[in-house]
Amino acid sequence: MEKVLFVSAGMLSPKKTYNPLWKQHLYLNYGLLGLASLLKEQGYRPYLVQGNFTAPELLVHQLAEKRLLEGRYPVFLSVPSVFASVWADNFCKCAKEEYPEMKIVVGGRWVTGTDGKWIRKQIPNIDLVVYGAAENRIKYLLSSEHWDTIPYTDITSVLRPEPRLASLPRLDYRILEDYEEYQPSIEISRGCGKGCTFCVEGQVRGTYINPPSHVIQSIIDCHLSYKTDNIHPYFEASCFRPSHEWAKELCDMCKEREIKTQWRCETRVDALSEDTVATLAEAGLKVIDFGLESASPKQLLLMNKTKDPKKYLSKASRVLKQCKSLGIWAKMNVLLYPGEDSRSIAETVSWLESHRDCIKGVSVGSTVVYRDVSSSRLLQLTKDVGGAVVEESAIEDRGWSELNLSRELDCDAAKGISVDISKSFMRKMDYFDLKSFTYFPRSLTFDTFCTIVNGIENKFLPFSE
Repeated sequence: MEKVLFVSAGMLSPKKTYNPLWKQHLYLNYGLLGLASLLKEQGYRPYLVQGNFTAPELLVHQLAEKRLLEGRYPVFLSVPSVFASVWADNFCKCAKEEYPEMKIVVGGRWVTGTDGKWIRKQIPNIDLVVYGAAENRIKYLLSSEHWDTIPYTDITSVLRPEPRLASLPRLDYRILEDYEEYQPSIEISRGCGKGCTFCVEGQVRGTYINPPSHVIQSIIDCHLSYKTDNIHPYFEASCFRPSHEWAKELCDMCKEREIKTQWRCETRVDALSEDTVATLAEAGLKVIDFGLESASPKQLLLMNKTKDPKKYLSKASRVLKQCKSLGIWAKMNVLLYPGEDSRSIAETVSWLESHRDCIKGVSVGSTVVYRDVSSSRLLQLTKDVGGAVVEESAIEDRGWSELNLSRELDCDAAKGISVDISKSFMRKMDYFDLKSFTYFPRSLTFDTFCTIVNGIENKFLPFSE
């Protein structure tokens, strides 16, 4: 049976300051894998390739050699971020030059929005833009003659999103090329709805959380696919906040099935109770990416992260100490946001310093404005606090721009401070531990990592020796 090709767009270069280490990162496009997995359940033969940092021209050549670009089915191309749109453009241009009759369907809900004209301007050589999630439509998208009857695309007038799924797709990793190098993902829930002004999912109401039985079966499926239980799944959720009852049920099932797999999640610092964290630790929780964002009351209010900064930071402190006592690695995510100044940064650094013994690593970034529904609000806020867009035309031209965060802190200064903060709280082994747990290829050894690091200028590294 003929294969159906899925391609996750890569990047020509990392979005952060370039160094060879970034090219080791593997970010699984689990949404695209979910679509491919659904087709496999329906009797098709999907094949998924991630572009990562492979040159698009080279990938087209490799796919052509495998005769994956000449079938009757369209190629499904996912653009997971605006930083991947240039890669996607080059891929489509090269593929169409070789196979002018092929059809290319593009999706990527955070990039396309509902503006097909804009994405076609970025990637001219495409045939259909699909909006939103597509689990209920993926089978019908296989036949181009039916496209004009399928809602929520750029060639139909019906802009009605798909209804919410009864259950999230179970992922079949054998569809993914070189899947053994990726740590698996298990999708837990979608949306968040907490209202943070910097996050598009802050305005998307959270869905139900997948039941523990689904999660346990997904872990077992991964064990069978990878032929080992030495894997570290990421529990994917914009904000992982299960009830204590959910955590207890998961824990009980892990004990009953003798599952000892360690896993990772992302959540807010105020989302989990100490009791729930303790129960999740028994169920295998080893790493939490905490969205602290800031420890400055002023900045937390500007972000709409909380209405009560004192309570928020007190809860964060208690949960961090609980993580330390349980042996859970806490990685703190910090966001330098419009309105930032030396005082607000000092408040955040001071808070982190007071919890240094509880923290495995710190990742710091400076706010970027994207072309989405929340951009106008963020741009107005930036103006109000004395900041400015670095390249205003770039928001429309390429989909994003960096920001000067305030009169005191421009974009370049914020980047430098970001690296300095990370470096002061994270050592080389901590960085490797965190990255190899989830994002580095499973085959990457510490010795190879050190060899790569030795060829990079120290000022570009987000960790110290």
